[in-house]
Amino acid sequence: MKKRFLLALVFLMVATFVFAGGSNESSSASASSAGSSEPKAGGTLRVLITSDPASLDDTTFRATQEFYFYETILRKDAEGKYYGFLVDSYDADIESLTYTLHMKDEPIYFHDGSVMTSEVLAWNINQYKEVGVFASSFNKIDYAEAVDDKTVVIHLLEWDMLLPNCLARMCKPVSKQFIDQYGWEGLSSMECGTGPFMLKEWNRDSEIKTVKFEQYHEGEPLLDGINYIIITSAEVALMAYQTGEVDVLCDSRLAYEQVLQLAEDPDTILYTSERGGHAYTLGFHCQSPEDPFYDVRVRQAACYAIDTDAIGQAYTEGMYIPGSTQWSANGYPYCSPNVTGFPYDPAKAKELLAEAGYPNGFNTVLYVQTQFQGAAVYVQSYLKEVGINAEIVPIDTANFSTYIGGWGEGMMIHTVGVVNGQEYQLLTAARSDNPSGYGQRSFLLSPELDSYVQQAYNSTVEDSYAPTQRAAEKFFQEDVSAYVLFLTEGWVAAKDYVKDAGICQNGGITMDSLWTAWLDK
Repeated sequence: MKKRFLLALVFLMVATFVFAGGSNESSSASASSAGSSEPKAGGTLRVLITSDPASLDDTTFRATQEFYFYETILRKDAEGKYYGFLVDSYDADIESLTYTLHMKDEPIYFHDGSVMTSEVLAWNINQYKEVGVFASSFNKIDYAEAVDDKTVVIHLLEWDMLLPNCLARMCKPVSKQFIDQYGWEGLSSMECGTGPFMLKEWNRDSEIKTVKFEQYHEGEPLLDGINYIIITSAEVALMAYQTGEVDVLCDSRLAYEQVLQLAEDPDTILYTSERGGHAYTLGFHCQSPEDPFYDVRVRQAACYAIDTDAIGQAYTEGMYIPGSTQWSANGYPYCSPNVTGFPYDPAKAKELLAEAGYPNGFNTVLYVQTQFQGAAVYVQSYLKEVGINAEIVPIDTANFSTYIGGWGEGMMIHTVGVVNGQEYQLLTAARSDNPSGYGQRSFLLSPELDSYVQQAYNSTVEDSYAPTQRAAEKFFQEDVSAYVLFLTEGWVAAKDYVKDAGICQNGGITMDSLWTAWLDK
């Protein structure tokens, strides 16, 4: 009874907040109807986005939207394995400290008509190493060189098992000819990638229009183009979708109850990501002996105090993945099946607090991005029940980058993108020699954990699974630098006439094959 009352009380407290938020498909319209008629060319797909990007530069600037102007060198399939995308294939050689990229036989064109030669690809990798927004992820690279027309060799300073992950997430090649003419600043308002659609018109705060790229290396797209409609209000976004102003709705800041209402629309297919959208992660500042969370017993107590399943259920209206304590859903490569987490046990929490010298609890702070305050209120309420009084400190998006690497005291809730992969999240946040990353100035990087992580980081991809499991066990269950509260069930809503767009097909909240997408109307 007390638990139900607590949840009801918390629900009233967060009622004023607007909840943010391989493919499963659900709808009263049959998902199996996709592909029921022959694909046809023509038409413009209209996709809702929630903010106007500050720049179209995806190299030196952390872009906030994905417009499919640029593509990664490698990609990850639904099983989490990496394969060549802008290249034919790649080889890893730990003995010679090299990764070798083999170019495709057919040319790949940039939007300005120039060709992605081996020299241009090597130039892109070297440039990203110097000016890339995630250049720290390339700090094991010495240099890349084009040894011939079909081969690029990446020379490493020391082995880096994460490089395939990085080549599948960042360093999206851009035309060297474009940069030579306009400089990197030219990408603030223009683009010149290899993607299936190219920029046509940008009406600030209103709409970004694109047209198909007829020389696209996968084949000429069926759609004439994609228009990205910029709507910041969740209510207006929902109305725009319901009235047919947009065809695809994602990242729309809708309340989860509104998302579930969309699933009842007979003209809508709700796609959900099997591996989740974001992991709501509670990080602890545990580097200062002056902070209560320096004591592992206090961190464990906080975890025992929180009913993660109840929060996940209430916060997402049931659209969450329960019982996971990893930065990726169960079954994903590199995840340990032995991580069990901390069951809800407030009595155990109080016992641990007393052992640590806090029988009456203590006061602390809980940092969180403004749009996720609703989740923080739930956590705050559970912690209060065992004597941990956490003051919520909201952080607006503009200032979030100041806090992500480390916070001076207490706790922080951070939404970690599951699509990045658990191997990347763990081996960056828990690696002592990483110059930046989530919690680097707050997490306790113990020598034992560091040895496991370094062993995994310096292994071949094939040999890294076991030590990564051990590191995950230590990081999530024993040391508890960060604790996953729940994973959201990522979603994309699309009209049933949107066909073959590859929505959520590789586990992420993306549209992965837009060049084959078409409109059945």
